[in-house]
Amino acid sequence: NVAADDEVDAALIRDAEIMELKRGLACLPESECILLTMKYLDGAPDEEIAQKFGIGTASVRTYLTRARRRLCRLMKEGEQN
Repeated sequence: NVAADDEVDAALIRDAEIMELKRGLACLPESECILLTMKYLDGAPDEEIAQKFGIGTASVRTYLTRARRRLCRLMKEGEQN
């Protein structure tokens, strides 16, 4: 069944991407890992994140941008190895 094969392929690809993401997160400084986890996995609002880190809500976006860039860089380096 082609549809079932496509679903299995999609699941395998998703699992591989999740593993790659976990490896990248593990390489980040702890604060950036927590920040990204709170925002994208837990769905925490910026206000909650700001309170947790003792920063202003406007700074949350800056911190997220830096953490995402570092994560992308780490993941790209992992692809090359």
